[in-house]
Amino acid sequence: DGSTDGSGAVVQSIEDDRIKYFRKKNGGVSSARNYGIEKARYDWIALLDGDDLWEPTFLEEMVNVIRHYPKAALYGSGYAFQHIDNGDYDIPDLTLPPNFVGYIESYWSIAKDNILFTSSSVVINKNVFKAIGKYDEQLVRGEDVDLWFRIALHYPVAFLNKPLAIYRLQAENRSNAVVIESDKARCA
Repeated sequence: DGSTDGSGAVVQSIEDDRIKYFRKKNGGVSSARNYGIEKARYDWIALLDGDDLWEPTFLEEMVNVIRHYPKAALYGSGYAFQHIDNGDYDIPDLTLPPNFVGYIESYWSIAKDNILFTSSSVVINKNVFKAIGKYDEQLVRGEDVDLWFRIALHYPVAFLNKPLAIYRLQAENRSNAVVIESDKARCA
């Protein structure tokens, strides 16, 4: 997405045929994600934002959830917040039992009080994007939650309540750290 931090050179230096490097003009997070979805050759999309981390078993455990709950189109794991300044972790207190795994029977009743996922803690079946559309490029914030709601309107959602993704707070390249000018207010 037009990155200027040198990450492209790092990716291109890795000699592995499984890794593909694509570059596009900066168009924002939704545009970049949609471009990546278009380029993806396989059935499952897993996102890892540049400032987040996966536990080493994230993909393996999500594949197991997909195998055991095949009717879902959106799969997610729990996550932890990591405070960059001191390294502390916080795990959100969800209204689900610890280590719960299965279909979310009432996504809406849980989602009204909890954000179950982060962008880096989900796996989505690629066919879903053909049916409901991709990320809304008109949204500056909340594009991920918008997508999850649209998916949950049409498909089952499966969840593993185990923190397998780490959402890093105060990372220098977080989109929430950007100040957006508006006619009446400044939002950070």
